[in-house]
Amino acid sequence: MTARLQYLKDKTTQFIVTLRFSLLFIFMTLFVITIITLFSVFYFHVSDLVMRAAYLLIDKESYAIINDLNIHLYPVEEASEFTGELVREKVLDVDDVDEMQEYLLHFLKRFALVSGVYWGDINGNFIYSRKENNGNITNIFIDQRAKPATETLLYRDKQENIVKRLTVRLNYDPRTRLWFRNALQQKKMIWTDVYVFALEPVLGVSVATPVFDRKGNALGVFGMDVRLDYLSQYVGTHKIRQLGEVFITDDEGNLIAAPQFTIDPTRYKGGLIKLSDVSEAYAAAFNAFRKSNKSMFIFESKGEDYIAAFKKIPSLAAHGWYIGVIDPETDFTRPIRELEFIYLFVDLVIFMLGIVLISGFVTRIVTPIKKLVKETEKIKHFDLSSRERVRSRIKEVVELSDAIYAMKMGLRSFQKYVPSTLVRRLIDAGEDVRVGGVKRELTVMFTDIKGFTAIAEKADSNQLVQQVCDYFEALSNVIIEDKGTIDKYIGDSIMAFWGAPVVIDDPVRHAAHAALRCLELSREMNGRWVKENKPPLITRIGIHTGDAIVGNIGSSERLNYTALGDMVNMASRLVDANKAYDTSILTTEPVYQKLKDTFVLRLVDRVRFKGKAESTAIYELLAGGAKAVSFDVEVYRCEFDQAFAAYQQQKWRDAMTHFKACLLIYPQDTLAPNFIRRCEQFKSNPPPPDWDGVWDGIEK
Repeated sequence: MTARLQYLKDKTTQFIVTLRFSLLFIFMTLFVITIITLFSVFYFHVSDLVMRAAYLLIDKESYAIINDLNIHLYPVEEASEFTGELVREKVLDVDDVDEMQEYLLHFLKRFALVSGVYWGDINGNFIYSRKENNGNITNIFIDQRAKPATETLLYRDKQENIVKRLTVRLNYDPRTRLWFRNALQQKKMIWTDVYVFALEPVLGVSVATPVFDRKGNALGVFGMDVRLDYLSQYVGTHKIRQLGEVFITDDEGNLIAAPQFTIDPTRYKGGLIKLSDVSEAYAAAFNAFRKSNKSMFIFESKGEDYIAAFKKIPSLAAHGWYIGVIDPETDFTRPIRELEFIYLFVDLVIFMLGIVLISGFVTRIVTPIKKLVKETEKIKHFDLSSRERVRSRIKEVVELSDAIYAMKMGLRSFQKYVPSTLVRRLIDAGEDVRVGGVKRELTVMFTDIKGFTAIAEKADSNQLVQQVCDYFEALSNVIIEDKGTIDKYIGDSIMAFWGAPVVIDDPVRHAAHAALRCLELSREMNGRWVKENKPPLITRIGIHTGDAIVGNIGSSERLNYTALGDMVNMASRLVDANKAYDTSILTTEPVYQKLKDTFVLRLVDRVRFKGKAESTAIYELLAGGAKAVSFDVEVYRCEFDQAFAAYQQQKWRDAMTHFKACLLIYPQDTLAPNFIRRCEQFKSNPPPPDWDGVWDGIEK
C-alpha cells in the first residue's frame, strides 16, 4: 500500500500540463473566487461602509441642529444682557410705557422661540408682552406707583392694533418669582429650570438678566420666556432622512421637547415626563448614552438597531440639556438590501462572459511569452540594442513586456554613469567594484533653488518635474563642459566637484567659471519661463576648496563615487547662507585667494557656522571680469571695507554712514541694507562685551 502511494506521489510530481490548461484553470479559479469575494464584500463590508457613512451623516446633522439651535438661543442671551446694559445706562427708559412696549414687541417679532418678553423692577412694577398661538399679542402693565396699584391688560391683533383693554386684579408680583430672585441673587444672566409660567399656563424656561446701577443697587430684572412647545415645534422642523427623530432631554432622562409632543402643565406637579413614558427608543438611546458615555453609538430597541447621537446644548449645558438624534439602521441599509438580487444576477452574467473572454485571452499569451524569453536572453548578455516591444492585448503580458523594456531603458541610463564595456566585463567575469577612497584636494560646488518648497506647493506637479529636469539638464551640461564631476542630485540641489576622478589644472577656476555660467543660464531660462507663466527657478550656489576623501563609498551591495569631509559640509552651508544675505554665489577665503586676481569678488561677512569654533570670511562671486559689473567695484570695496571695520569695532553710526554710501554706489545692493538693519538692532540691543565682530546666525 505504501509503495503504491509513493508511486502515485511520484507520478503526480512528474505530471506536466500545457500552459493553456494551467492558465485556464488558474484564471477560472481566481474568477470564481473573485465573484464570491465581491458578493461577500458587498453583503458585509459595503454594509459596514454604509453604516460608517450613516455615522458621519448623523454626527453632521446633530452638529447642524446644535448650531441652528444656538443661532436661536445665543442672540436671546445677547439681547437680554444688552437690554440690561441699556437700562443701567438709562438709554432705555423703563418708566416710559410706550417706549418699553415698542421695545418688547421688537423682540417678540425677532426671536421665533421667544413667547414672552418682560421687565420687572425692584418696586414690583412690571411690563410684559406675550405672543399668542394665533399670532395676536397680549400686553400686561402693573404699576405699583398708583394707589391702589393698577393692573392693565391690552389685547392686540396681528397688526399690533389694540382691540381690547381690561383692568384686572392679577395678584402678580415679579419680585416673588424665581427668575427674578435667582437673577438678583447670582448677579448675572441665568437660564431658569423648567417651570409653569404664571401668566401663561404652559411650561418653559426663561433667560433673566439682573440690572444694577453704578453703585451696585438692584434696579430690576429683564427676562424672556422660551416655551417647551415652541422647542417641540422647532425640533419637528429637523428631519433626519425618512425615519429619524430629534428630541431634547436633560441629564436625568426627562423629555423636554419632541416633535408633535406637548407637556401638559397640570402633570408637571409630579415632575417632567420620563423618556420611557413617551418612547421606548428614546429611553433605550439615553440609557445606552449614559452607559457608554459616547456622543455617537449604536443601540438596540425592540430587536432593531438604531444609530444615535447626543450633543450638549451650549446655552443650557448647565441644566444638562442634550439634543438627541436617533435613526433606525434600516433607514440607511434598505436600498442596499433591495439591490442584492440585482448584483447576484449581474455577477452570474459576468461569470458566463468571463469564460468566453478568458478562453480567447489565454490563447494570446503563449506566443508573446516566448518572445519575452528571447528578450531576457539578450539582456543577460547586456545586449541592449533592440528597442522593439513585445505587443499583446493581455495586461499581464503587456506589464511584463513594459517591465523588460523599462529594465533595458534603465540599463541604458546606467551606461551614462559606467561604460557598457566595463559592465559587460564585470558580468562575464563576475567581478565587483571594491570599496575605497583617497585623500585629495577638491573644489566642491552645491546649488539649490530659492524657495523651492513654496514653488512645489503651488505649481502643477507634472509641469514642475519637467521644468526641474530641464533645469538640471542645462546646469549639468555646464558643469560637465567645465570638467566637473556631478556627484548627485539632492532634491532641488546639485552636488559637483572638480579634481577627481580626473586631476585637472586649477579646479577652483573651473568651478567659478561653471558657477557664473550656471547663474547666467538660470536667468535666461527664468526669463523664458516667466513668459510661459511658469515659476522662475532662482539659483543659489556655494563653493569651497580643500582636502576631502573621494572614492567608492557605500556598502558591499551599493556604491557611490562621492566625496566626504568637512569641506563638503562647508560648501553645503554656503548655499543656505545665501538666504541670509540675498546673494547668489558665496565662496570661502581659500577660494577667494585663488580667484581674486582673475574674478570679481566682494567681501560679504565674517561668520561662524554652527558647530564650528573658528570663524571664516565669506565672499560673493560677482563676475569673471570688472566689465561685467554694473558699478565701480573698487570704490564700492573701499567704502564697504571702512563700513565693515566700523561695524566690527561697534561704531554703529559710522558703519551705517559708510553702508549708506555703498548704496549710493550700488543702489541695487542687498548686502548694505542687511548690515544697516543689524547696526540699528545693535544700537538698541548691544552685543556682549566679548563680541568679536563675527556673525553667529548662520545655520545649516
